[in-house]
Amino acid sequence: MNGQKPISVKELEDTLSLHKDEKYRELISKISKDDILLGVKVPIVRKTALSLIKQNYDLISLINQIDENSFFEIRYCIAVAISKADLAYSDKINLIQKFFKFLNSWSIVDGFCTLLKPFIKKNEIKYFEFIKPLFDNGIHPFVRRFAIVCANNCYSNSKYMDYLFSIFDKSDDSHYYVHMAFSWCIATMYCSDKKRTVEYLKNNNLSLKTHNKAIAKIIESKIPSEKEKCFIRTLKKRSLNQ
Repeated sequence: MNGQKPISVKELEDTLSLHKDEKYRELISKISKDDILLGVKVPIVRKTALSLIKQNYDLISLINQIDENSFFEIRYCIAVAISKADLAYSDKINLIQKFFKFLNSWSIVDGFCTLLKPFIKKNEIKYFEFIKPLFDNGIHPFVRRFAIVCANNCYSNSKYMDYLFSIFDKSDDSHYYVHMAFSWCIATMYCSDKKRTVEYLKNNNLSLKTHNKAIAKIIESKIPSEKEKCFIRTLKKRSLNQ
């Protein structure tokens, strides 16, 4: 990472702003309501990120200049650069950790997790040890969502299922995007190992809302048959006052 060139956030913003599309911004803002948007399409942001790497710009310096209220496209551009940069494992993890403070919406969290999938799969065991502490209830909700979505993407199989179930059982799901991530991950786990996930759904310590949302997510999936979906509906829990 030596010999890298400096670049300012203003320079990056100016580069991206050349490709602003107001109609696209208005469309995306309806989906990503928590993000401040320039209105630049994802392929252009990705191309800009690859240019940062090719020209050997200093990503750490760039990260240190931005804040959590920076435009989504600037944060996503850096996320792409982090994911694509050819770095040693420890250097990549260092950049990922530095980026945590910019995880303030579901879209940037989920986008970053998706970008990191090749790196995670290449470093499966080490990376799982890295995210384990991030499930803790005291961690910022969007960083917790980051860990859950990483689990959903790369660890929702039989090898990690028991550990993840034990984590879900003692987790605080009061934050909406944490709750939704748990539900989504459980649905993915069902598609990976139906028998074990059904046993968990029969006996767990999930909150009522997360338990039932997981069932809803399973039913929404195209993978279970109609017969399986009918059975899953029977596992729905009712509140005490119903």
